[in-house]
Amino acid sequence: MTKKHTQNPPKLLMSHVFYVASTDRSLEYENCITNGTMLHNVLRVMIPNAPKLRHVCLQTGHKHYNGSFECLSKPHDPPFHECLPRLKLLNFYYKLEDVLFEEVGKKKGLTWSVHRPGIIFGFSPNSSEYSEN
Repeated sequence: MTKKHTQNPPKLLMSHVFYVASTDRSLEYENCITNGTMLHNVLRVMIPNAPKLRHVCLQTGHKHYNGSFECLSKPHDPPFHECLPRLKLLNFYYKLEDVLFEEVGKKKGLTWSVHRPGIIFGFSPNSSEYSEN
């Protein structure tokens, strides 16, 4: 942002945010820090500067129930019911939810939802995995 925008940021016109971004680090605690910071930065700018913002949707996945890939060999009882507590394991999805709850709570009337699909079919021809470069 320019100095002008920092002092008086432009008003954003969106009413809904659908957040699905993530980055993968080698250790789960690094995933927690990096991904939590990314979502925090987005919401910290959007919530106060989007007067029409009504809903923030966070998409995570089934690792919420099973734990991170680092924990696959560790025994645990998966919380397959929403009323059960989180696993006592590091999981960047938990960090994302905590950031979401904290930031959304700063704006009265702003709602949120979390979607945790187990699998998503399809591909993006522009993603790095499919790129020829």
